[in-house]
Amino acid sequence: MGHSEMLLAVAGLKADEVKLKAKRLSTGDWSAFPPAERAAYGLAYKLSHEPDRLTDADRAALIKSFGELRAVDLIWYTSWCN
Repeated sequence: MGHSEMLLAVAGLKADEVKLKAKRLSTGDWSAFPPAERAAYGLAYKLSHEPDRLTDADRAALIKSFGELRAVDLIWYTSWCN
């Protein structure tokens, strides 16, 4: 989780917040996170583990939460990282 923790810190989270969020993320149960974050985490997981299963519903959830341009950016960046 080193890169994730670094990015959370760069985003402005304090050390204790980074630790808590990283721990919650690592469980795979993202139900406590806001809908937009759940959509982003679900996208990242799916593109990392089963990219051929990305659906129109997945894309629609991203667009609803982030708008079209940001959704494309999330898909592109996650794909690039993989």
